[in-house]
Amino acid sequence: MSISSKFGTIFIKLAIVGAALSLASCEQADRAAAEARAEGSPETCADITACIVRLRTIAAARRGDRYGGMGQQEDMLASRLQSMPGVAEAMVPLLSDSDPGVAKLAAYVLRDVKQIDPRHLPAIRAGLDRDLGWLAPALARIGTDEAAAEAVQRLLAQHDTGNQEGYAVALFGNQAVPHIVAAARCPDGCKNPDTHRFLASMLQEMVVDAKLIVPQLLAICEDPSIPEDVARGALQMIGALGDRALSWQDSVDALAKQRPALGQDVEDVLISIHGDRAAGLLVQRLRENPDAMLLRDVGALGDRGRSAAPHIEPLLKHADPDLRESAAIALGYVGDERNVPALLAALDDATDVRQNLAAAEALGHMRAISAKPSLERASKTHWHPWVRDSAKSALLWIPKPRLKGAPDRRALFGFERRREIDCERPAAKIASPQVGVKSSESLGSGQLAKLRYTATAISYGPPEGAAPNADGVAAVTGSAMVRREKAVTRTPQVALRTGDGWLAGSDRGEWGGELMWLGDDGKRYRLFDGNIQDIHRLGNRYLAVSGIAHMSTNAGALLDLSINDHGRWHATSWRVLPGAPRSSGVTKEGELLVNTYQGGAVLVDAQGRMRMAECLDRTSAK
Repeated sequence: MSISSKFGTIFIKLAIVGAALSLASCEQADRAAAEARAEGSPETCADITACIVRLRTIAAARRGDRYGGMGQQEDMLASRLQSMPGVAEAMVPLLSDSDPGVAKLAAYVLRDVKQIDPRHLPAIRAGLDRDLGWLAPALARIGTDEAAAEAVQRLLAQHDTGNQEGYAVALFGNQAVPHIVAAARCPDGCKNPDTHRFLASMLQEMVVDAKLIVPQLLAICEDPSIPEDVARGALQMIGALGDRALSWQDSVDALAKQRPALGQDVEDVLISIHGDRAAGLLVQRLRENPDAMLLRDVGALGDRGRSAAPHIEPLLKHADPDLRESAAIALGYVGDERNVPALLAALDDATDVRQNLAAAEALGHMRAISAKPSLERASKTHWHPWVRDSAKSALLWIPKPRLKGAPDRRALFGFERRREIDCERPAAKIASPQVGVKSSESLGSGQLAKLRYTATAISYGPPEGAAPNADGVAAVTGSAMVRREKAVTRTPQVALRTGDGWLAGSDRGEWGGELMWLGDDGKRYRLFDGNIQDIHRLGNRYLAVSGIAHMSTNAGALLDLSINDHGRWHATSWRVLPGAPRSSGVTKEGELLVNTYQGGAVLVDAQGRMRMAECLDRTSAK
């Protein structure tokens, strides 16, 4: 199953607000701690009665505090209570205390006690109904089959897995398997369309015996009376087990003949569990639609993906920098030494720093001894510190035995490997704005009207006619989301006059952008789909600065803008940036300065030579 995965001003503002709230919360927590200390340190309370007095004192000091976490005082008190006999019997009655803070602290203590008598299950259930967020793991401390069923039920009601309910189910381990399988059968018709996705997420993280669950999930898939969507969900759960389910690849493969409608899903599972056919299936998909996530799926196969290497190598020269980077990453993990020359060429490609970085790491993962001279040179002379660091690491890996098996999935994503380099104050000075450069803020209303153009507005929402939830809102989920496009009139945020028209661009963050030609003769057409941060003239070149930083995406590039043989402007990728652009401008020395998110400030001359800009702050790259 191929996994499908942009910062803006709004995120910075949210971070500032969050910091302010966090500061206020910390001050409240400090007051609570001070009041608690006034009564004595929690770890010294002599018995349960004294500790309950301390618990009430802490809860009173925190009254009105919206901070949901627990601090040092609460941790020490919980640890002290958990070491005492009879703590569960003392804490359970507090779950119904009239003071919500007391109930919350009691739940926090019960979360990690060693054992809770099953007779307290009704009280634990009532506490969960009271929305005591820390309490769900207490179900695992009860440890009965009934408690396990309750944990799975609570998990599915949460619409999430990274929470206390998920932790509770994980604690049950194999004991939760029958209830997970029962939920996978969807006896209620799976009113929640994401049921199987939640269960699959749990299995991906849980320690469960595949021999217990895979045959039961296969039985769901093989049962002709089970609806196809339910069987499809059970297959998704098998895939979430990864190579733990590899022993059942033949049974999974046979499902495609038994239930032909599940053929695509069967292939997805074979890829996820690293089956014998996985590499071939991925190669076929790459031929039909080259995709960076598919390449990461190949890399996740490790040695089992080696047969795909000859088909991946040509993608090192693809026009899309994401594909070039991902191809290098994948080749490093499948480990076919016949790809070393192509990776050496990628290491030396002056147009793409991201591919330089990926190639250096790939050569290290492959333990490519023949690459040592090139890696030594890159470790000393490459213009970007990321590549120098990567080359140094690769040289350390080469003498070591190559790791067997599939890599950690997180290692397949570039952002996991990069240390942040930020430059708040580059030393280079931007020259006065170029003649003909305008922003939408500086243009008059008459000129604005001339530069307006038709663009496509993208939005996402629930399908038409989706039923509203209890709050009167139609929920949007991963399995029920519709992309909508609408033609709208836009005004560019940046524009550059060229003599007979304007090169104009817009940046709408995760909602996209475009680069347009707006001719004086009325001709208007699109040159590039993507966010445009600025447009510059550098020597005889016209360059657009493009990119986006949002969530896990952080990418940028310089586009060369020129007129083709047909007299039309077109855009081609010229230089890849180490990160999305924060700001840009032509310096007094005639270089383009681009300050990037996390990749530092970069200087580029008209010939395309790149170097790090000197910084006047502590985050300057060396």
